[in-house]
Amino acid sequence: MKTAQQINAGKYGKTAVYCTEETAAKLAGKTIQKVHSSGISSETTSRIAQKALGNMPTMGALRAAARSGGVAGAAIGAGIETVLSVSDWVQGKKDFGDVVIDVGGAAVKGGISGAGSAVAGSIAAGATGATISAITSTGIGAAVATTAIGATAVAAAPVVIGFGAACAVGRFIGSLFD
Repeated sequence: MKTAQQINAGKYGKTAVYCTEETAAKLAGKTIQKVHSSGISSETTSRIAQKALGNMPTMGALRAAARSGGVAGAAIGAGIETVLSVSDWVQGKKDFGDVVIDVGGAAVKGGISGAGSAVAGSIAAGATGATISAITSTGIGAAVATTAIGATAVAAAPVVIGFGAACAVGRFIGSLFD
């Protein structure tokens, strides 16, 4: 309601107002100025902020990561397998029933791998960020973090470690299907 009051009071003037999907839905019809959805949910925004601030992700953020990772993984897995299997079907190397089974299997494998990878990456990035926050709050850690190399390491570590954990878990889950 505070945002609606600010918009109606003219605080944002002639600027375009973008907000999360949920906020846009709540403000629909309640403001004199059009409010646009950014297409990003509050859960995603919260998950990104938690990573950036070095906080461990909440259960809601982990569910959102699993959902988005699972959907992306299933779509990518099924898409790649569709191209490969349809090509084999056209060439007579597979019959249509095998194509359907292979595409479905790739979707399941990709979905589970994507969900697991997203959760593992979020947890690893959060843990790394929390550890770095604790280290940089000490005198020596703060001194190292203010150097160019230290600042780069501090900024990159959660991303690199989170990505590494996501890849490792994705590879492990994928190997279970193979």
